[in-house]
Amino acid sequence: MKLKVLAAAAAILISGAASAATFDLGQIDNTAVPIGATHLAIDDPFTDSFLFEVSSAGLGIGVVFDPDGGFLFDIDFTSLTFIDLSTNTVLAQDIDGSDGWALGTVLSHAGEYSFEVAGTVGAIAGSYHGVLATFVPNPIPEPGTYALMLAGLGVLGFVAKRRKPQ
Repeated sequence: MKLKVLAAAAAILISGAASAATFDLGQIDNTAVPIGATHLAIDDPFTDSFLFEVSSAGLGIGVVFDPDGGFLFDIDFTSLTFIDLSTNTVLAQDIDGSDGWALGTVLSHAGEYSFEVAGTVGAIAGSYHGVLATFVPNPIPEPGTYALMLAGLGVLGFVAKRRKPQ
């Protein structure tokens, strides 16, 4: 009886339509985060979304690879895509992988973005690994900030000079 239940569960797991997984990475300013997934299905197309946020404009870089598992345990990538979720705009996309499966883009503002990995699973299963990294430069103070700081230092100097020695 247990064998039939296990066989049915395995058949359901292996068969199926296109699969998708969503991973929320949170805010990843100036961080490299490992990404990856395992898919168990026969010749199953998939699209995985890695959601992330940045606190200001910067750069995003995503790289993926599949360990050589042969024909049975393989992933054939079909695209990598960066998407601006606030405007639902594709920022960059790689659909041929001729230079490796890596993609970079400008993240034009603070907000939420998605890095999507699409592909097809091999004959039995497949997994992939990679890295999603962002570079968000520190904000540069405005000239008014420097002017206010210098004015404050000037007032402190004036007050210190005007004090009578005791």
